[in-house]
Amino acid sequence: MLQDDSTYMINIGLNTLLIEDSSQDLELIHRSISDLGLTLKNINIKNDVLSYMNLISFSLVLINLKKGNSEAISLTRLIRNASDIPIIVILDRDSSLSEDQALAVGANDYIQRPINMQFLTLRIDQNVSRFQGVRLIKEPLMKYKELTMDLDLYEFWVNNQLTPLTRTEFELMKYFLSGPEQVLTRRQIILQVDLTDHGGVDHLLDTHLSRIRGKIRKAGGSDYLFAVRGVGIRLAHPPIASSAFIQREAVAIQ
Repeated sequence: MLQDDSTYMINIGLNTLLIEDSSQDLELIHRSISDLGLTLKNINIKNDVLSYMNLISFSLVLINLKKGNSEAISLTRLIRNASDIPIIVILDRDSSLSEDQALAVGANDYIQRPINMQFLTLRIDQNVSRFQGVRLIKEPLMKYKELTMDLDLYEFWVNNQLTPLTRTEFELMKYFLSGPEQVLTRRQIILQVDLTDHGGVDHLLDTHLSRIRGKIRKAGGSDYLFAVRGVGIRLAHPPIASSAFIQREAVAIQ
């Protein structure tokens, strides 16, 4: 049986479908969706998801499952085979469902617990805007420490110094700034900035990241981009990057 729908103020008439089997993080998810002016509808995993989606038009699917990772994979694959709608999967850090597995079966993005509300809101905005062409977050500035990005003016600043970036470099930094201190997998980054049509994508990504790091340094900024061996890339301030884990596993991109 369908759970009660949770409806919030609608600014642009877009719906988000939340498929969940646990109340964990439900309030935080509701707040993020509400702040973006979306309508949130809950459905239990046991329901016929595709039939429900045929009744209501959705702009995004959030999958928040505490049990049954195989269910999350099957569900993501099922929805992806039927629709190109953006799918975000919420994962536990120690989950046996890996980020690569989620992305491989068709998820567009993932969020790790404990969920950061700002991070979740930005990721929802990014995926909906790519799918619908509608930006939900009106604030044009993205900030982290001494880094500032103006999305409207397409400008990147380091310590109040304008630092020109290429289009690809700008898109990379926008992605990192949407979730600072989060480790992003290389596959996730490559898909996000659409480097998949180019040969030698890993080398190309490293080249872009190295150039960005050089530009930040030249503008008087600190080292921010770190490679976490076997995991991915992290935008972090040096004190965080020198934590026990990062000190052991991460190296600054040269």
